Amino acid sequence: MRKIILLLIIFSNFSFGQELVVSTNRNPAILGEQITLEFSIESKAKNFQSPVLNGFRVVSGPNTSSSSSYSFANGKSESKIITKISFILQTIKEGNFIIPTASVEINGKKINSKPSTIKVVKGNSKKVNKSIENNLFINVEINKKNPFVGEQIIVTYKLHTRLDLENTEVSAIPNLNGFWKKDLETSSRFKREVVNGVAYNTAIIKKAVLTPQKSGELIIDPMEVKCSIRTQNQQNRRDPFANFFNSYNVKEEFISSKEIKINVKALPNNEPKNFNGTLRNKASQLE
Repeated sequence: MRKIILLLIIFSNFSFGQELVVSTNRNPAILGEQITLEFSIESKAKNFQSPVLNGFRVVSGPNTSSSSSYSFANGKSESKIITKISFILQTIKEGNFIIPTASVEINGKKINSKPSTIKVVKGNSKKVNKSIENNLFINVEINKKNPFVGEQIIVTYKLHTRLDLENTEVSAIPNLNGFWKKDLETSSRFKREVVNGVAYNTAIIKKAVLTPQKSGELIIDPMEVKCSIRTQNQQNRRDPFANFFNSYNVKEEFISSKEIKINVKALPNNEPKNFNGTLRNKASQLE
């Protein structure tokens, strides 16, 4: 009897530990393009209850597939089954659209997904320029352009690309003279981002808290990055086996962000005694 109860507890925990995960290959998406919406769970599932997909035209789906794997390590064997339910959707209007809860059934238990949001933005109807500067660039974002002395600002350097990059390396970092600076931890993973209606793979290459130490005009100077760009060998474009033998060339390009001017205001003459300290304390909270 004790063995039966133990098995029931393990089986129950296994069922409740499952999670129906929602993902999409394009978020944000551009108006008019097709995206893949996928629900996946690590178990054999059935009775999928589809969410209402307002704001999209369903091109295909729900399409159900499953895969299994088997592994043996340290004297223990493990088998895994993954069930996937996917839709091909076409965006039909701009906005933020909520994907409501969907559900599947596992061993008589109902497992729900969490609601998620897909952002749809207007695309650029103009033909995309294929030059390097339009397909590979660094953009600098700041949250304030007119801070007071001692008031923190956050600066973020983003690398945007539509090219196949083999490697990137920071070749020159900004001096940021006149600022107290503190680098923040960031993820260098690329994600999709839409800039002026064009989709790019985007990564944050530097993010920092800056605190101006004097009033007047201060400069956020450029950052330079060396990029190794993969290009297909033109002589092998018609060779169907070329892709299997890494038949490409690597071209190096140096790109720089633009200089940004900051107008730093002097502290008011009648500021409270703790005015400057309060601003500095805000910066220290991000360390």
